[in-house]
Amino acid sequence: MNYQDTLNHLHTQLQDHGKVALERFATKVITALEDQVRDEEVAQELTIEQPHYRRLRLLVRDQDWNERRISAELDSLDQVAAALGDDYPADNVAPRNLSFASALDYWRSLQAETTAETATAIAALYLDNADYAAEPSAPVDTGWSEHPQIASAITQLQQWITMTQ
Repeated sequence: MNYQDTLNHLHTQLQDHGKVALERFATKVITALEDQVRDEEVAQELTIEQPHYRRLRLLVRDQDWNERRISAELDSLDQVAAALGDDYPADNVAPRNLSFASALDYWRSLQAETTAETATAIAALYLDNADYAAEPSAPVDTGWSEHPQIASAITQLQQWITMTQ
């Protein structure tokens, strides 16, 4: 399967989940994304952003899913980007940091409206990290899902889907 076929398959599986199960799935994936973030990558972010990434990581590590705290840190990151405007070095954000922060932003959306689409978007970020880390690079064709690192990530996502039903 290619990337989109894989996401469609995961989405189909997630559609059978209720609100609590989707949130549980999302927190499992986000916890795994946090585990993939490297301290040295956080240290390469803008100095003003680093404490926010660190606090977000700590909240997830502590399984503190307080929406207000997470939102405050995400909003602070957004404010930095907004204040810098065109000068914001978006191309320099480490991919794992971006996946982690984006997944938390999707998680925040889940709090307002829990949908399989949003949970699938979080799963996509996990697959993106696997694709980014794939050595040698995963193919972009139908063999994409057969690459060992990609196949492992897909298996993990499917296990979490099953566990959270």
